[in-house]
Amino acid sequence: MHSYKLLLLICCLLTITGLGLAQDIRPEAYGAIVNDNIDDTPAVQAAIDAVLEEGGGTVVFPSGRLNITRTIRVIPNGYVGGEIKLQGNRGSVLDFSMGTSGYGIYAGNLNSLNIEDLVITGKRVEPGQPGFYDANYVVFSNYVNQTNITRCQFYGLAVPSGSAIVYVGNTDARIADSQFDGDLGAYPEGAVILADNPRGLTVTRCTFLDYANFNGQYYSKASGFVGSWIKVRGNPEINDANGIRRVLIEDSRFDEGAATAVNINSVPWVDISGISINVNGSDYGRGVFLKNVEYAKVQESWFGWTVLTRPALDLENVGGLEVTALKFGGGVYFVRQQNPVEMTVKFCPQCN
Repeated sequence: MHSYKLLLLICCLLTITGLGLAQDIRPEAYGAIVNDNIDDTPAVQAAIDAVLEEGGGTVVFPSGRLNITRTIRVIPNGYVGGEIKLQGNRGSVLDFSMGTSGYGIYAGNLNSLNIEDLVITGKRVEPGQPGFYDANYVVFSNYVNQTNITRCQFYGLAVPSGSAIVYVGNTDARIADSQFDGDLGAYPEGAVILADNPRGLTVTRCTFLDYANFNGQYYSKASGFVGSWIKVRGNPEINDANGIRRVLIEDSRFDEGAATAVNINSVPWVDISGISINVNGSDYGRGVFLKNVEYAKVQESWFGWTVLTRPALDLENVGGLEVTALKFGGGVYFVRQQNPVEMTVKFCPQCN
């Protein structure tokens, strides 16, 4: 009898404790139907709202295509924090079409935002046609402690100049194992990834190509001339623990569709390693642009061919630069610098 009562007490405690635990929630429970070409935004929003009401949890997306035509808000009521995951299965597709007034996924006031294994596509519309731009921002994360985008594909998406496919601000962001192919952040100020005074940024094992093939369809809006594949803007006035300290970009590939592949301004330390860039051949083309950077390392990277002579590295007000084992294809030269830089070069015969 004593053992039975003890077991009953344990079961009751587990039940009470479990009441506060968020559960996996699916948009289908709120009316989402894949591949029906009907707007699924209300169902997806309802699923996210249900997770936020629990204080956090996971929205699990089904295989197939859901249509999103309005902003999805991932913001809890009040400054209560919360942790949320948007989880696909690599066959889960969100087809975005909301025009320049819409933010695709708009997140804020969270402890963490995790987006995993989702495919996000834009409309296959030619430049100059109505509906060419798919959103103002596709993913917008601001005032989130940690933002993680992992194993996601962003195909054939376009945003106007001054906007970005992924915007991270006032968050520690990590983007890994993802593809940004056929995307356009329009020239001159658009970007595919825009980090605006983040707490930190890591981009690892990602591709930024001019085109994509997915489910037998060809996606490319990068012919419209991307401003930057990755753009980082720091704020040197922030001196506490929330200010940006380092940007890390590694093991990633960049096509020539952007005027500047990597554009970093006002960041204390930059670490670039193992990247490959086809440098843009336009009048504004360059591989990596560093401005107002205290110290940078660029190592074990390849800068490919251009039809005109263009710099792999473009430096403005850089304190120190350490270069190791770089290679350059035809038309690309080592560095253009607007003022003297304390520089260390190792294992780079082409850097002479």
